Amino acid sequence: MTQRISQLREAYDKVCRKNEVFQNDVLAGSILESAVDAAGDAACKAKQFVERRSMIAEFRVKAATDDGSSPLFLLAQT
Repeated sequence: MTQRISQLREAYDKVCRKNEVFQNDVLAGSILESAVDAAGDAACKAKQFVERRSMIAEFRVKAATDDGSSPLFLLAQT
């Protein structure tokens, strides 16, 4: 999802944001621009969340397997 939204933002930038005619002549162009920007921001936050969750999961696995002790955390299957 985050990759697709990044592609959307790139396409929007190339086709619309750099096109002065679009900026001036398209009805509700600013609404579309706001929606694309909001989607991009949401995708960035989602990507950060997934990266943090992955780092935490890696830490939990390492903590659970260090020095042969029993697991400290149970990992949910994703």
